[in-house]
Amino acid sequence: MFSLVIPCFNEIENLKFFKKTFISYLNKNIHNEVVFVDNGSSDNSFEYLNSNFSKFSNVKIIKIVNNLGYGNGVYQGILKSKFDY
Repeated sequence: MFSLVIPCFNEIENLKFFKKTFISYLNKNIHNEVVFVDNGSSDNSFEYLNSNFSKFSNVKIIKIVNNLGYGNGVYQGILKSKFDY
């Protein structure tokens, strides 16, 4: 089992694509975890994540108010992850 950390900064268009291509993975791989980290987006990425992915039990959505860089987004996601890998 593993956690997949996905940092997002103003990624709403990519999240729409991600939803179309990755939704079957979320349904089938309930023993793995996906951690989305909204890294201070101003384009409603956080709202999109909540309305489209919060229904999955294997998804966590984290909001960082001030973007402190890509590395911080990844780090915060790792801190909130359930699994070691």
